[in-house]
Amino acid sequence: MKKRSIIFLCLIAIVNTHCAWAGNSNYKKKAKKKYTVSGKVQQTFPYCGGAAPTLEITQQTKTPLPFAGKTFYIRKGSVNNAQAKVIKTFVTDSTGHFSFRLSAGTYSVIVEEQLNKEKPEKYVTATQQVNNKCFAEWWKKPYYLLEIK
Repeated sequence: MKKRSIIFLCLIAIVNTHCAWAGNSNYKKKAKKKYTVSGKVQQTFPYCGGAAPTLEITQQTKTPLPFAGKTFYIRKGSVNNAQAKVIKTFVTDSTGHFSFRLSAGTYSVIVEEQLNKEKPEKYVTATQQVNNKCFAEWWKKPYYLLEIK
């Protein structure tokens, strides 16, 4: 009977020791602190007409409007890279506002056209040509560079 009690007590001691180690903060993986990022995205529209615009039209095209319902994608790093995984997606609301949480770091906020490494020829039309160098630079540059410290 004594042998069984000792084995049982040793088993409890081993379990308790393991639980103490697991509960110790030195043994746990530390979770990265996340920060709330929020803001508002706005857009303006260039005037692309023939005749010189009126002052009213010029002011209207320069007035920022909410970029409503726009989907943005986030990748780690300061340069857009097609091999990098999209780690977060967010959509602006009807007023252009957004909010999400991320850990400290440098991130590229990109638009849908920058998700995959497209060939510039895709955007060529009968009346529009694409400069390959300019296109490659545009594609690599994030829509917005986000740094969380």
